[in-house]
Amino acid sequence: MRLTRTAALTEEALVAMSTRLITVAALIAAASVCHAQPSATLLWETEPQLKGPQSVAFDSVRSAIYVSNANVSPDGKGGAGFVSVLDTAGAIMTLEWVKGLRAPRGLALCLGRLYAADVTDLVEIETANPKAVKRYPGPDAQALTDVAVDRNGMVYVTDRGPKNSGVYRLAAGRFMVWVRQAEIVRPGGICASSGRIIVGLPESGDIYGIAPTRDLKQIGQVSPGITGMAGDGGSGFFVSGSAGLVSHVSHERGEQPFLELTDKGRTPADIEYVASRRMLLVATGAGNTVAAYSLVF
Repeated sequence: MRLTRTAALTEEALVAMSTRLITVAALIAAASVCHAQPSATLLWETEPQLKGPQSVAFDSVRSAIYVSNANVSPDGKGGAGFVSVLDTAGAIMTLEWVKGLRAPRGLALCLGRLYAADVTDLVEIETANPKAVKRYPGPDAQALTDVAVDRNGMVYVTDRGPKNSGVYRLAAGRFMVWVRQAEIVRPGGICASSGRIIVGLPESGDIYGIAPTRDLKQIGQVSPGITGMAGDGGSGFFVSGSAGLVSHVSHERGEQPFLELTDKGRTPADIEYVASRRMLLVATGAGNTVAAYSLVF
């Protein structure tokens, strides 16, 4: 009887151990899938009717995609920039939805308000009433470039100006310099990820994480020429670059290029990742289009 009970207990223990091992294996497999190199399939691309599209922002409430158009003239001067609206299938609904901008670049959406980096000003647009446009001049700003919003609704903007490199923040109606340190040299792409603000330096490819306390830490390095960044919905992020590549970056695997856009001038500008749809939106700059890709990890 004692031997039988011992055998039974051993069998139960083995079953429990086996179950735990299977669970752990499943978790490891899920983690490796999450951080595996993504593959991209083209869903659609707009007609080349946009004018130097720089950035994209997805609006799940209105089922719309906003696109900033720098529309810079051949002499390099701005003043004719605008924002377009697409539907989720890539059709251009309104080409010049909001006009009168200088040369808008980065975009970010938060609680019905679209934010655009427009040279020296942060522009706020009410999506329900696009005629309601508010400007926040950046003190000493020279070249506001990209925009990100954190989970608390605060807006962050990079300034690539050669004299006043840094990151601005809009909080409680005030648009002020948030970080200006020697390490942050002419920052470009920016995104919010894992409770930090992630900033990319195009010239070096250095990636910095900035904590809410404004403590700075270099968290990696990617290929130089960063043109855009977007969080992946987890702890990693995507980076687009002037060499025509879009990469996924994670702590475990580093930089993993998975999409190349170099034909017909379709070099990627800024990007947006819609985690709920596993969809990557890419503004192609001189290609005058926006393309959408389905991602599989």
